[in-house]
Amino acid sequence: MSGDVRGTGIYIYKLPAGGGEDPGKLVKRLKAANVARIYVKVADGADVFPRIKPDYNKAVIAEARKQGLSVWGWHYIYGNFPEAEADRAAELVTKFGLQFYIYNAEKHHYGRAKQAKTFIERLRKNLPNTKLGFSSFKYPTYHPELPWKTFAAAAHFLMPQVYWVEAHNPEKQYDRSWKEWSVLNPKAVMLPTGAAYSDDPEKWVPNADEMSRFLRHVHAKGCAGADFWVWDYVAKPANAELLAAITAFTWAAAENATAAAPAAVLATAPSGADLKPDEHIPAKRESAVCGPIAKRITRADPEFALLVRNDNPQIVFKNEESTAADRTMTANLRAKLDALAALVQAEWKNTKLRVTEAWDENDLHTPRSLHFEGRAADLTTHPRNTARLGRLGRLAVDAGCDWVLHEGDHIHVSVKK
Repeated sequence: MSGDVRGTGIYIYKLPAGGGEDPGKLVKRLKAANVARIYVKVADGADVFPRIKPDYNKAVIAEARKQGLSVWGWHYIYGNFPEAEADRAAELVTKFGLQFYIYNAEKHHYGRAKQAKTFIERLRKNLPNTKLGFSSFKYPTYHPELPWKTFAAAAHFLMPQVYWVEAHNPEKQYDRSWKEWSVLNPKAVMLPTGAAYSDDPEKWVPNADEMSRFLRHVHAKGCAGADFWVWDYVAKPANAELLAAITAFTWAAAENATAAAPAAVLATAPSGADLKPDEHIPAKRESAVCGPIAKRITRADPEFALLVRNDNPQIVFKNEESTAADRTMTANLRAKLDALAALVQAEWKNTKLRVTEAWDENDLHTPRSLHFEGRAADLTTHPRNTARLGRLGRLAVDAGCDWVLHEGDHIHVSVKK
């Protein structure tokens, strides 16, 4: 799944306006713009989309796959006929062979909790193996009439529409959106959508700097990918500067800028002996290596804004608190865990890294624990296998963790500030 959620995606609303009459040329433009995913509208309510010809969906989807793009289908739902909408979704997902499907629910679902439940239940019955995304308004608190939890609970991906219309502060708006969305379903991957459109250019338009800042910020906050609405707008010659902003941001370069070392290098680097229970590397006190804790960070502290969320799909997060605390950590720790996750997958088939504890907001550790600053994590493998813990500890050292301890039933790692 990681190849489908990393990088930049973009929605396509009306293919005739976006170059759909020439699928080969369209997909080449998308690839030249460093787009990794496209979201093609396949349904509107209980109807197929587009309702009238020309219909370029089939040809564009086929060409995109041929040229290596990930293709997701998206669907605006109204709630008037929820069972018919779910059936239509299943029909089109099957027709186009889609592994990913997005339901977009907005004002038409105000006060329609029953319809939302009906839709989700039938959708899950129809598409038990399809990965689902939920797209809607950026601030749930502004739209309390929408049945948020019903829609979010079923989603593998949360896709808030972080459109900074009539403003120029994408970073601040994303941070608030993340805070409100993340509590809806802490297990889901956050995949935010930024603004690349204008309904009234005389009143407000996004600019290239804001789009670049949005991408840099969500990456720094732990997102593996992000999207923009909408291709139909940035594909116009008059908006070439906006398309250039999307093209210029390279996720791989951003990852390498924060990672201890590229995963490909780590996977082939020489490795030492496995750790024994109670052994720690280096053979010094944790505080002497990583530095002592300065304060316990709470959600109300300004330092909390400096922590990031790890949405790496190659890591399993225990999340017993249901608050995403186990996904929350410093950018340095996230980079080391991402590198370790790659080593784990290279070492063992069908095995992932598992994080059981990261940032501590519930006073579960000793008073001076680095967990309180998001600089420590407790680790196992998934599936759990205690016989592999010694090797996991060594891999953590290889991945660049500054201090690693074999605690018997798990591996504890910590990093410098």
